[in-house]
Amino acid sequence: AKERTDAAPGRNTATLILADGSVVSLDSTDNGEITRQGNAAIVKTEDGKILYKTSGAKTSETLYNTMSTPRGGQYQLVLPDGTKVWLNAASSIRYPASFPAEERRVTITGEVYFEVAAIRNPAGKNALLPFVVQKGNMQVEVKGTHFNINAYDDEADVRVTLLEGRVNVSTADAASTEKQEAALIPGKQARCSKTGRIAVADDVDLDEVMAWKNGLFNFSNADIRMIMRQIGRWYDLDIAYDGTIPEREFSGKITRNTQLSNVLKILEQSNIHFRMEQSRIVVTP
Repeated sequence: AKERTDAAPGRNTATLILADGSVVSLDSTDNGEITRQGNAAIVKTEDGKILYKTSGAKTSETLYNTMSTPRGGQYQLVLPDGTKVWLNAASSIRYPASFPAEERRVTITGEVYFEVAAIRNPAGKNALLPFVVQKGNMQVEVKGTHFNINAYDDEADVRVTLLEGRVNVSTADAASTEKQEAALIPGKQARCSKTGRIAVADDVDLDEVMAWKNGLFNFSNADIRMIMRQIGRWYDLDIAYDGTIPEREFSGKITRNTQLSNVLKILEQSNIHFRMEQSRIVVTP
């Protein structure tokens, strides 16, 4: 077998799991209406995203759909309320095909960026209809806004970064059910530990946080393990370490739409080395 020396970058690919459990592969589906869920038509647009067109009376039953991307995939979605969603590699979002009147609630895994549609709450004067994002015991309540959530299970903490608007981040502490809360203003980041503790950071590089959505790898003082987790997800490769890898921080930008070898060349300039073995990269001193 020919030794593998490179890997292609990720692409726009995802699956949609409908309320009845049927699975639609979005990259092999034609543009136009894919199917209907309750009173919503699910449409694939020419620019490669999924949106919901709601018509007629609401159905009493709430039908949940899940969009998920594999490693080496990303996708865009417009929710039934007009909220825009970007999914990074190895991520998912579960949401109703049409939102109930009282609140909008979705559940995510992986990394997702939201631009939430401002919809007035019929029950409250001038208030927005609540939009809540859940991941495990953490929830983010949105006050009409743009924000990113990095909630991969292999990262040390869940990071909620606010670009515009307001969000409240809360967790039920796993050990004590004591609730932790933080209100964010733009430029701040809430870091939620596995135990439910929340710390707020304000030294956030927004360009670095949003690089994935803008088609870039952007590392500023990042350690090699964090970088390799990103590379593994985007190029669909496992990562292994051989020997003692020096603790070193890396900075640099490169387009995500490039062969793996180009990314590794840049890292090798900092004296970190790699070898390819089938579906994994081994990092060597």
